[in-house]
Amino acid sequence: MGVVTARIGIAAALWCAGVASLSAASWPPDLERYDWRSTINGSFKTGMVYRARLTPEIFDGFRSFPLDLRVIDRRGVEWPSVVWSRTDRSSITPLRHADITPADQPTVTDFTVRVFQLQPDRDGTIPLHNRVIVNTGAREQARRVEVWGGPSREKLVLLGAGFVVEQKTPAPVRNRSVDYPDARWPVIAVRVYADPRATDQALEWRSTEIARVDRDDSDHEIIPLKRMEAPADEPPAEGVTVFHLDAGARNRPLVAMTFASDATDFALPVRLFGRNEATNKWRWIADSGIHHLEGHEQNRIPLAKADFRYLKLELYHYGQSVPKLKHLAASAIPHFVIFEARSDDKPYLFFGAAQYDLDMANPLRRVDASLFAREQEAELSKRHTNPMRVAGSLSDYRNTLIRFGLGIVALLVALVGIRLIRRRYL
Repeated sequence: MGVVTARIGIAAALWCAGVASLSAASWPPDLERYDWRSTINGSFKTGMVYRARLTPEIFDGFRSFPLDLRVIDRRGVEWPSVVWSRTDRSSITPLRHADITPADQPTVTDFTVRVFQLQPDRDGTIPLHNRVIVNTGAREQARRVEVWGGPSREKLVLLGAGFVVEQKTPAPVRNRSVDYPDARWPVIAVRVYADPRATDQALEWRSTEIARVDRDDSDHEIIPLKRMEAPADEPPAEGVTVFHLDAGARNRPLVAMTFASDATDFALPVRLFGRNEATNKWRWIADSGIHHLEGHEQNRIPLAKADFRYLKLELYHYGQSVPKLKHLAASAIPHFVIFEARSDDKPYLFFGAAQYDLDMANPLRRVDASLFAREQEAELSKRHTNPMRVAGSLSDYRNTLIRFGLGIVALLVALVGIRLIRRRYL
């Protein structure tokens, strides 16, 4: 009876092994490393280049974005692929200018002013400008800044206002720029006011920059940010209002945060942090400033690199009333997986591996504009657990069963042998 049972167990284990190997016979064995699989929907022709837009849940499934992905058709043929996005077309262009502040300018107790003349372009026109950067030497300050513009020193209108901030405690915060609507005024006057917390502090005005900020966000994705409860172990510091936000996915590079507010007459420095898990430490993303002063509003926080799901926005209000922020959102440049069809079969996107092999021979690693001029559209399905990973787990389980079965067989053989010996000689 024991021998029969052992044979049945071995047969069942071998049958499981055969089924598992048959289902995965055509797939590369290392696909077990990838957590997820998504079907790429569309009609495909060998040699054609296609692109499929990455969705939030695809972003969230990466573990080494953007390198841990492979496109493989149902016959196991791998297709060259790469993640691509157009470059951020935002730029900052410094503009030439001269300091024309009068030497005999009357002293004003409320503020210090400097006047600048923009240098014309080669065609004689004054270049567009929309940002002034004030560099000062103070280690702790929060000074109101006004930017005025006009055809001459005698005819100026207010272009924009904000605060230059230098703060070391309770957290370092810095803001030196004031943005305003595009202007071509040849004369710019910058007023820097005293810090209301330290009115006797002397102003060390080191330099001033005038620049044009160009931004193209016409194709940006707008991502609503969901508010979350503050962690119980993170009580807010005095003078700081904190917003905890959920961007909905990890790994998706965010380029800016925006908001709306009905409040006016405020100017606050802000800091932004991010993390992907509640157990992770917060990592710094950006220092910036927001304001709404005399009709001029700064409600956009630029982000150099932010690919975290969870965000923490800190507003340093210095005892001022805190504006109610609403419609908090982030923006991101769309990303695509670009791939070249190597057959007419249905392809799949495998992604989410801690280890990956970087194929430098991949022809899509070097992407140029001519390639995308002839790309075709495709679409990614929702992500699903990678069946090859499940098959790998079943294979491990099968091997364990086989080892266990062989052990049982060896034990039974030994018991039968002992029993035969005892019957023959005893």
